[in-house]
Amino acid sequence: MAIDHFEGPLTAFTWQALGFASAAEGFVLLSGLLAGLVYTRRALTSPERLTRSALRRSARVYGYHLTIVLPLIALGAAVTSYAEYWVSPAPLFGQDPGRALVLAPLLLYLPAYLGILPIYIVMLLCLPALIRGFIAGRLAPILGISVGVWLFAQVNQGGWMHGVEHAIAGADLGYFDLLAWQLLFVCGTAMGFLWQQQRVPAAVAHPAVVGLSAAIALSLFFVRHGWMADLSAAAWLPYATSRAQIGWLRLIDVVALACLIAALLRHAASWRSPRALACLGRHSLQAYAFHVVLLYLLRPVKWRLFEIGRDGQIAATLIFVAMLFVPAILRELTRPPWRTSASA
Repeated sequence: MAIDHFEGPLTAFTWQALGFASAAEGFVLLSGLLAGLVYTRRALTSPERLTRSALRRSARVYGYHLTIVLPLIALGAAVTSYAEYWVSPAPLFGQDPGRALVLAPLLLYLPAYLGILPIYIVMLLCLPALIRGFIAGRLAPILGISVGVWLFAQVNQGGWMHGVEHAIAGADLGYFDLLAWQLLFVCGTAMGFLWQQQRVPAAVAHPAVVGLSAAIALSLFFVRHGWMADLSAAAWLPYATSRAQIGWLRLIDVVALACLIAALLRHAASWRSPRALACLGRHSLQAYAFHVVLLYLLRPVKWRLFEIGRDGQIAATLIFVAMLFVPAILRELTRPPWRTSASA
């Protein structure tokens, strides 16, 4: 995701490289999976703490959202050069910081790179009801409701977002349609719940399921990269693969890739992640917030970096990615040794 946001030559290997699924879908699905794992265990061991824990986590994510936007609004108001360079990604930061200061904390102004965390905040507020419903045996009805809301998003095509933006001057609900993207979080939470209960369906690793998932993923890989000309040029493809509303074909691709990864993990349960990546994963919230701030701060000079040729662009991208480890390492070093990580 950091490479995609920074842009440059390496995006050829990271931006929807496996098909139509991007890092954002993986981020939301994995967030739901971890939330299902952590909060199911919490609900079973200390049910009275479930709501309080989820609210505390949601408030913490909201705090990081404010930590990103408030300094950026202040900087845009104070430094003319930043205000000029932020006209495209976040016009209100420089042009109308007062309005941005009102709308951003209300999650009604979500400019570039700031649309994912609000989805996480809202879904964390729904998490206690989801977990309790799963425990009560209502997993299928809950998934059905979630699919129904996603279907409404397919028909509505962001109309509800445009309505809010039209009614509130300066409002910008961002790129991602919450009514569509909630499905990924809910499905991830359901998988985390089943995993915690040791009820992950064996069918996920069944050769037929793996083979079908591989065939779908490979076919959509060819379509994505233009190697199936008739389909790649189809007029309906942009709608079916819509990223903002998680179009039906994109959703199929995400499910196929998720099944392949789940099957792989099922056969590789003993595999260990490299320590550096594990550290980054434990502090992904801090790393994400840090990378957004860096993207905005570097905007006035990034074009200069891209004048130094392809090798220089690759080097700048790798340095940018390496910098994500700074908040993770600092967090690791300053965290009390008795405190366990709440990764969800």
